[in-house]
Amino acid sequence: MKLEIKHGVISTDDHLQEDRHLFVDRLPKKYRSLAPQVNRGDDGRDYWFVAGKKLRPVSRGIAAALEDRTQADSIVRIWEDVPKETYQPDARLRAMEFDGTDAQAFFPNISKVWSSAEFIDAETPAYRLACIQAYNDWVIDEWYNLSPRFIPQCLAPLWDVSLAVTEINRCAARGHRALMWLAAPEILGLPHFNESHWDPVYSACEEANMPLVFHIGPTTMLGREVWKGYNPAQLQAYVSMRAMLGNAELFGNLLFSGVLSRFPKLQCISIEAGLGWVPHLLETCDHQWEAGKLWEQGMPLKPSEYFRRQCAVNFWYEKITQEHLAAIGIDNILWEADAFHFTSAFPNSHDYIENNLASLPESDRRKILVDNAARFYRLDLL
Repeated sequence: MKLEIKHGVISTDDHLQEDRHLFVDRLPKKYRSLAPQVNRGDDGRDYWFVAGKKLRPVSRGIAAALEDRTQADSIVRIWEDVPKETYQPDARLRAMEFDGTDAQAFFPNISKVWSSAEFIDAETPAYRLACIQAYNDWVIDEWYNLSPRFIPQCLAPLWDVSLAVTEINRCAARGHRALMWLAAPEILGLPHFNESHWDPVYSACEEANMPLVFHIGPTTMLGREVWKGYNPAQLQAYVSMRAMLGNAELFGNLLFSGVLSRFPKLQCISIEAGLGWVPHLLETCDHQWEAGKLWEQGMPLKPSEYFRRQCAVNFWYEKITQEHLAAIGIDNILWEADAFHFTSAFPNSHDYIENNLASLPESDRRKILVDNAARFYRLDLL
């Protein structure tokens, strides 16, 4: 299916709220009692439950779809309060038209728990795989098959490399455009990201031309205790900032890991972390490469050269200058709206774009807003 570019904007990070019936309807019958589902809590609020455990309120991750995003917890108490544009394709298309966005690349709100510490050993591997496949198929069947404006990205099991490769290949054949992966599996007690244990996954993605996308979230920085004195708004701001900066650490490791040398066509994208940290990271890594004469240690290219060859980063709130382009590379920068998260540009994406790209010529704006995303995600444009 060809994608028509009408508004001149492709967003490379937006979030789906899974439909409450997704897993109950799609899981094998023997797993349905364990299926992720929405149930009423003792306090009268609706929560997502996974394998019988309360996970999160239904108000989480949908704030920007509300007129006042700061009031999500008070406005959205039960499932019927959840805005339909967060989980229904037709309503999402209307919201995209309102925001002036041609396409969105999807990340889940709750399905990523299948890569989290608390669920990596939950129930049976067969149950967890069934949940992953239910989500992956739902995104294709209910979204991508409806419109090329929806860019699907798949999950894969972390606990078994051969299963992960099989799922990657299955999803690539179905139309998924990228793999949502964890840049620090070691925090779950799994082999380190840099270990050759994961090479079959990296090879499968390289072969399928599917980027690894690293959304902010679990990082080695998250062990630091959060101050108990923050009010809710301060806590939201601090945790968001910390998660974004965590990607700098993770991409620093990626550049020194040897993975990009072993798999020279593998692409990696930093998601929802902004880009202001990238010039500093690349300058620092190049300095350490020079100081340590790492070209003598099996790392022939500078870290910045690996980054420009194989990596990308997206942003939404920062002003982009020629200095950013020179340091990062015009071909390595993508746009995101981050709908419908609390810090999202939605529903004012074009205001952000005009403010933050004002100093750039139209040719550079087009690359950042459309062409780079089309290349990384293999989109067929009209």
